[in-house]
Amino acid sequence: MCALAVVAEAVPSRTTVRQALFLAAVARAAAMGRSMTFTDIVESVGDRLLGRSIEKSYAVFGEPNKRNPEALGWVYQETDEDDRRRKYLRFTATGYEALAAVIEAMRVR
Repeated sequence: MCALAVVAEAVPSRTTVRQALFLAAVARAAAMGRSMTFTDIVESVGDRLLGRSIEKSYAVFGEPNKRNPEALGWVYQETDEDDRRRKYLRFTATGYEALAAVIEAMRVR
């Protein structure tokens, strides 16, 4: 199965390209061992491409909560110990499993 098919099966059918771009930015940073904040994502991808959808993107891929009970739980926020205002986006174990499936599908091709 191709990587896009794996992603299409894993994410909600209403996921936008901008939301997928958000996920790709977090995944890229994780693969490079870097920490990434919302601001870092906007700077790396570009405000024009993400627009105001970054919070909605987090709502789709973040941890389920009362407001977003159907969130995927792939990404969570971790507060910086030295500067509590900074919150880093990290993948959960479930998020890493989903990414591993995509990477494996890419290797097969």
